[in-house]
Amino acid sequence: DTPVSKTFTLSNTGTNDLLIGTLNVTGANADSFTIPTSSDTCSGSKLVPHPTNPATCTFTVLFAPISGGLNIADIVISSNDPDTPQMNVPVQGIGQFMLTVQRIGVGHGSVTSSPEGINCGTNCTTVYDGGTSVALTATPDSNSSFYNWSGGGCSGMTSPCTFTLSSHATVMAAFSCNDQPVRINRENCATIIPYQSLQEAYNAALDGDVIEALSINFVENLNLNMPKTVAIKGGFACGYTEQSGTSS
Repeated sequence: DTPVSKTFTLSNTGTNDLLIGTLNVTGANADSFTIPTSSDTCSGSKLVPHPTNPATCTFTVLFAPISGGLNIADIVISSNDPDTPQMNVPVQGIGQFMLTVQRIGVGHGSVTSSPEGINCGTNCTTVYDGGTSVALTATPDSNSSFYNWSGGGCSGMTSPCTFTLSSHATVMAAFSCNDQPVRINRENCATIIPYQSLQEAYNAALDGDVIEALSINFVENLNLNMPKTVAIKGGFACGYTEQSGTSS
C-alpha cells in the first residue's frame, strides 16, 4: 500500500539562530507515522534569522496505518527556543483496509455488501475505514445454491455474513450447482439423463452416447471395460451452457 504523505515547513522568524533537535513521533498511534530521514532537512539544522527572508527547513510525515479507524500522534520538535523549547504538532489519519470477494465453486451467483462497495459480479474489491461493520449477502443464480463462506471475517453457510473489518481481508463465497455432476446427452433424445458419477453414466451409456461432466474433480476409478464407444466431454459450467474449465 502507498503511504499518504504531508510535508511541513519550519521557519525562523526570531532574531537569534534557531537550533533544531532530532524530530520524533510519539502518541497513541505513533507506529502509523514515520519521518523518512531522506526528506527531513530539519533535524540537527540551524535556522539563521533574516528580516525579510528567514531560513526554513522541511520534513515529510508518511501515514501508513497499523490500525483501522482514527490514528493520532504528535510530531515532537525540540529546539533552543527559550519560549517553546518543545513543540508538539498533532497529526492524524483514518486507517482504511481493502476487502476483496472471490466467488468459487461450480455454481454461479453474486455477492453484495452493506455499506455499498461490493457488487461481485462486476466490482469485487473496495476499501472501507477500519472498524467498519460490513454485511456480505450471497445470492445464487437460479440453477445454483450458496454453499458457504470462508476467509476474512466470514465462515459457515449463513447469509448475510456480518463482520468488522480490522485488516485487509479476502472473503470467498462458494456456490454449488444444482445440476447433477454428470449427464448423458444422447443424440435424437429429448431427455437429458443425469448421473452422480462418471462410472454410473458410462455403465448406462449406449454405443455412440456423449457423456458430459461439470468442471469438478471426480474421486473415482473409471473402468472403461465394455464393448462400446462413448465420448466424454468435461469442463462444463453449471447449467451445461459452456465448456470453460476442466474435469479431472
